[in-house]
Amino acid sequence: MRSDGPRLAADSPATALLPLLAEGLREAVPILEQGRVVGIVTRTDLVARLEEELVRRA
Repeated sequence: MRSDGPRLAADSPATALLPLLAEGLREAVPILEQGRVVGIVTRTDLVARLEEELVRRA
């Protein structure tokens, strides 16, 4: 696993993932807490979350 790519803190907002995943160069971003990987968010996860938010606001 490469460790030089983008990663986000666990408390980062979902919108922080947009520029990382929208360009199409990567499919997922690791989520870190205290320097340890605690999860991974895929482009599919992000689209689903944004869809939920749009439906909630409608």
